[in-house]
Amino acid sequence: MTVPFMPPSSSTGNKDFNGKISNLCFERQSTRLFPKGRGAHQVEVTGIAARCDWVITSDSLQPEVELRRLNQTDHPRTVFLSLRNPFVAISFFRDHVLPLISCPFVLVSGSKDITLPLQCDYRWRAFNSVEDQCIYDIASHSCLVHWFVENLDWSFVDCMSPLPLGVLPLPMEELVLIPPDNTPLPLAERDLIVLCANRIREGPQWQARRRLRDHLVSLKYDWILLPDHECAPSYFSQLLDICSFVICASGGGHDPCPKLWHTLIHVSIPIVQKSALTVYLAKALPMWIVNNWQDVDWSLESLSSKKAEIQQHYPPHSQLKQLLSLDFWWDRIVAHL
Repeated sequence: MTVPFMPPSSSTGNKDFNGKISNLCFERQSTRLFPKGRGAHQVEVTGIAARCDWVITSDSLQPEVELRRLNQTDHPRTVFLSLRNPFVAISFFRDHVLPLISCPFVLVSGSKDITLPLQCDYRWRAFNSVEDQCIYDIASHSCLVHWFVENLDWSFVDCMSPLPLGVLPLPMEELVLIPPDNTPLPLAERDLIVLCANRIREGPQWQARRRLRDHLVSLKYDWILLPDHECAPSYFSQLLDICSFVICASGGGHDPCPKLWHTLIHVSIPIVQKSALTVYLAKALPMWIVNNWQDVDWSLESLSSKKAEIQQHYPPHSQLKQLLSLDFWWDRIVAHL
């Protein structure tokens, strides 16, 4: 059923990003760097990137790319490559940074919805032959131990693994999406309610979400909540607190978007479509993976069965917080060293 419209907050979004919000509660996994559109030198290094020895920031405005040596060392063990301007950043890394590295290192790339190595997001062009060669040269470099890729679309070498973006570094007024460390309503006490509140924009990149929503509307099931507009963060948070399931349909890139992390923070079950990332995440996090949205049985009987199945393995809230933390995913990265 559709639920009443609650307007988005008056937040100015990531333009007023405050990198200190993670200190208000446990630090959650995050790959995204902001602000954007101000040049690479204005980017604030946070999240996973802030723990790396070297960080390459990139942006659409000049200067388009910048190398920062966070730990003043000539022998980086961890390197973060921001793909905010992917077509410049990839070649810059191959041509100007790789020649400086002579020791084993782990590479982490991300901070944009663009996918690697095939680039399947409709909003940007595909990689050309030169860029394809850059990606191959990076992946086959003798010092590269492992490459963690946000929005990995094809692992053509064994040393490539997907990495979730986690949450965005949200402005202070949207902290309601990331509540304090209180214990939400246990999953067992929640009604069989499915929330579908995926943002839909114009363009082919969002067709899958649009088709899914149209299909759910046609079912006319009272237990499926379908907000008819983008929700204000506070209202979305309230919905998360009452639902057993939350549909996290991919929009940009291959990542199920920050909604996956928000869903688990609020102790609900995310429903995601199968991809390299979701299969990888399922080894650590509770979720319902579907092959095709159109083939899902949304009946109460099916939902009840699936909830009972996942609930058996749903971790305690304290353990779940650890699985969503920056520490957990950083440990996975440095384990390769």
